[in-house]
Amino acid sequence: MRDLQKIAAARAFTVINPENKRFSQLRTPVRITNINQDNIDRIAVWDTGATGTVISRELAKQLVLPVFGRKNIATASGDSLENIHYINLLLPNNMSISGLLVVTGVLKGFDFLIGMNIITYGDFSITNVDGRTVFSYRYPSIETIDYLKATNTARIVAEKQTQKKR
Repeated sequence: MRDLQKIAAARAFTVINPENKRFSQLRTPVRITNINQDNIDRIAVWDTGATGTVISRELAKQLVLPVFGRKNIATASGDSLENIHYINLLLPNNMSISGLLVVTGVLKGFDFLIGMNIITYGDFSITNVDGRTVFSYRYPSIETIDYLKATNTARIVAEKQTQKKR
């Protein structure tokens, strides 16, 4: 019964590429809120190579985010000293993260980057069956998804069925 309660309490969303193609970037709509409850809707890029979540300098200025300190960050473009801010973030399907630490940064072509500090809050999965990307995220984490175990179990079952037919 406890597992059903966990599942019922979880939030999740799935993004399916409508063009029947592979995504080159994982993107979702987000709503970013400052301490004054001012909201801005943007498209966020999900990046498993980023340890933290980054907001563009321009968007931080637009939201008039207070600076709570500075932090050295390393990017593919080099190192820089950036401002630390706290925001509230709304992901698809009303998945809310309050008091999220973000740093400013230079982002090209988008204003918000979701890093591993959010991705590891929950369960994150990408599949590409028939060349079509499906991206799912669930919070909180409920179960382990183990593709190796599932594949090996299916292989054993298939082998047993083949042996029975002989």
